[in-house]
Amino acid sequence: MKLEACNYQKVVTERERREALSLKQCECCGVTSEELAARGESLEVCGDEFMARLGGGGRVLTPVALCPKCHDENHRDAHHHHTHCQIKARQSRESAF
Repeated sequence: MKLEACNYQKVVTERERREALSLKQCECCGVTSEELAARGESLEVCGDEFMARLGGGGRVLTPVALCPKCHDENHRDAHHHHTHCQIKARQSRESAF
């Protein structure tokens, strides 16, 4: 996934990016950074909704390291269309049930 295709890239700090990548594995599927490097890929950072404040006060996002495949899936909505906002994509998937 192109990093500009992820809205979270606009708000994540370099420190948050380093911390997320320090685990050296995808938080979704568990593939390691070494396995990805052997395929010419690397971990990417995306935001995961940690919590939503009651009363519409916004969301708290935490940075997570994802492999390119899981990062792409994180941005797919219920109709399997890509959206730049991973939260809108997740909400679409959840409301499909």
